Amino acid sequence: MPLVNDVGYSNSTETKQYHLRKVMDVHMTVVQKIQQNHGWADRRYFYFDLNAGPGRYDGITGSPLIAAELAREKNLAMEKFLFECNAVNWLDLAAQLPDGHHLFDHTACLPCCCRRLYGAGKFGLLYNDPSGKRPSWEVLELFSKSSFNLVDIMIYKLLVMHGHILA
Repeated sequence: MPLVNDVGYSNSTETKQYHLRKVMDVHMTVVQKIQQNHGWADRRYFYFDLNAGPGRYDGITGSPLIAAELAREKNLAMEKFLFECNAVNWLDLAAQLPDGHHLFDHTACLPCCCRRLYGAGKFGLLYNDPSGKRPSWEVLELFSKSSFNLVDIMIYKLLVMHGHILA
């Protein structure tokens, strides 16, 4: 997978983003139903993108923009926590999504989010794709035991076997 500004792109990138859009569409719909039926549920959708990238590259819409577009379409209030280690990508993304919480390395910053944001009933999605740094199991465990214990974790793993891509 070739890297551009530390972000990997391949022939399967568009397919990966298509699948992500479909999964997130269903996920956001489910969260909205929970929010509508349970007064204790936070009315915001919490989205954590651990390798947010530049937002858009070579005409391909990236995961943070997909999440933001879907939330707008569904009139869903969203708190975006966008992690990106590359300064060029970070600046590009911040210009496209100025209302997000733009953070650097998720290894250092995600535990701080877990310690500083309190309250129950938070639903949403933590997303990690194979183009960047993988989260440690310790960080994921801390996240899952924090006030974000109802936020689902999705780790997209591209499988390659005998020269064929299995997504």
